[in-house]
Amino acid sequence: MSTVTIKNHITGEVLFEHEGPLAKANLSGASLIRAGLSGSDLLGANLSATDLRWADLSGADLIGADLQGANLIEADLSGANLSATDLRGADLRRADLLGANLIDAALFRTNLSGADLIGVDLSRANLSRADLSRADLRGASLSGADLRRADLRGANLSGASLSGADLRWSDLSEANLSRVDLLGADLSGAVLPNGETYEDFVAVMPRLLTAGGKTLNEVAQHWDCHEWHNCPMHAAFGASGISEVPVEWRERAKLFVTLFDAGVLPCPS
Repeated sequence: MSTVTIKNHITGEVLFEHEGPLAKANLSGASLIRAGLSGSDLLGANLSATDLRWADLSGADLIGADLQGANLIEADLSGANLSATDLRGADLRRADLLGANLIDAALFRTNLSGADLIGVDLSRANLSRADLSRADLRGASLSGADLRRADLRGANLSGASLSGADLRWSDLSEANLSRVDLLGADLSGAVLPNGETYEDFVAVMPRLLTAGGKTLNEVAQHWDCHEWHNCPMHAAFGASGISEVPVEWRERAKLFVTLFDAGVLPCPS
């Protein structure tokens, strides 16, 4: 049986030698700091509690691998296939996950703070209680993901798809939600970018809609329109753009437009 040698991808130092293929190998608890594993077949491997800080795992096949509690701080996982991978409790702070596949991954309580997740597919992933604060999730797919009680403070979700996602009790304080798709998402108890809960925002929404002197019924007649020339904000203020909304209502109007276009605001009665 051939031996696989794992080396430091910077210095070339030998870190670990394993008899046989790495697929389904038991590397639990190993010290693989800065390991050169780019493009490796690690399908079903046991990497639980493994130290993979600054490791190069770009393009690696990690389908079904066990990475529970692994240290992946600043690791390069760009283009890696992490579908159905168990990453519960793993530390992925500032990791590069650009273009990675995380469909159906288990990420409960995983630390992804500051991680590069641009365009990553996290469809149906379990991210409940995960730390995604300041993560870059531009264009990412989080359709059907479980994000209950997730920390998304300051995350960039511009252009991301969160259709059907469970965002109950998540924290979206100061998050960028521009052009985000929230169709069918559950925001019950979630903290919105302005610091209010979803329920509080909906409760005071009538004040915004009537601030320009129109009645709720007059504004509600425009609820199916998403163009500025005929949308609720135009009906409420006669505005043809956010800059024409009175300054005292402008920030709230911006958030209203984001949530309204995402289809998560109920029509006032």
